[in-house]
Amino acid sequence: GCTETLRYLQYTRDVEPHVTSTDPWEDRPSNLAIINSLILRGRDEFMNCASHYIRLRYAFQIIRLAHYSRQYNRTVELYDWLMPKVDNDPSLIEYWILGHRAGALQALGRYPEAAYDYAKVFLHCPSKRESALQSFRIRSDDEWKATYTLCRSDQERATLYAMRAYLDRSRALEEMKLIYELDPKMEYLDVLLVREMRRLEKQLLGLEFNKNREQNKRYHKIPQPGIDDYLIQVQEFV
Repeated sequence: GCTETLRYLQYTRDVEPHVTSTDPWEDRPSNLAIINSLILRGRDEFMNCASHYIRLRYAFQIIRLAHYSRQYNRTVELYDWLMPKVDNDPSLIEYWILGHRAGALQALGRYPEAAYDYAKVFLHCPSKRESALQSFRIRSDDEWKATYTLCRSDQERATLYAMRAYLDRSRALEEMKLIYELDPKMEYLDVLLVREMRRLEKQLLGLEFNKNREQNKRYHKIPQPGIDDYLIQVQEFV
């Protein structure tokens, strides 16, 4: 007799071809009229649904449809319209949805807002942490400052520093010091320290007897200038 669940499952089956692809050589259906009719149908089902558990899942399906069909303004509008109408227990699905909002904001050029949303996904949803990091974009100091201003807690600020430290060519020591000031027990510190130790080992371990040391220096610039001093700074911080 749980007809709301049944109707939702029927809806997901109709949505599925437009948001997933099992064959990498097969394109997703791109009929925008069908997608828009599914969005409208989902909104009607959402409003007629008493269960907020099911409502949250309708919101995910609807917002994902809008995002994947590249209707970025509509994605943000749907998020702002749907999510205040959901009164559900805390759920990771909220961060799945937030990731779609972040992607739409980034496509619209609203980089600080998108980066802040990705940071919240990274912080609260381990299963989406890798995709949030891959999508994270900060292109200038001004964008960094604008993103940092949006943070509401030291935990969110530390998460931003951690995400910046994970980027290629970053020297994580500065970020680790800033994270330590905010929260010396933050889990990011251990992960970043191990990462820096591996980088330092690649530069210096076995340097005296490595038969490829001349080639490494000539072609890979290993060890980098100043790496000895950086190693001492990392050791002092630890």
